[in-house]
Amino acid sequence: MVALPPEILQSICEKGEGAAREYVYSRVERKLVRSLDIRITTVDRGGLQFSVDVFLEIDEALGEDVEEIAEMASEAALEAVDREMRSINIGKTD
Repeated sequence: MVALPPEILQSICEKGEGAAREYVYSRVERKLVRSLDIRITTVDRGGLQFSVDVFLEIDEALGEDVEEIAEMASEAALEAVDREMRSINIGKTD
């Protein structure tokens, strides 16, 4: 696979981050989120691999499972990244 230009990688990561934020805010009101940090990293190991970490702190009074929300937000981000990567490969021939 040809290396992707930095601006394309940034766009893919931004889509993933947006999906993670959207998931979090679908579960928790924005004003009850104390902090939200989403990190998407890439590693080229014979193919581009993405990793997502979501760090979330919410109002304790909610009684929500913060770990579950963070994990599901990570999954939403990876799904968005996968969709973007598939769309890049559409129409290409090797």
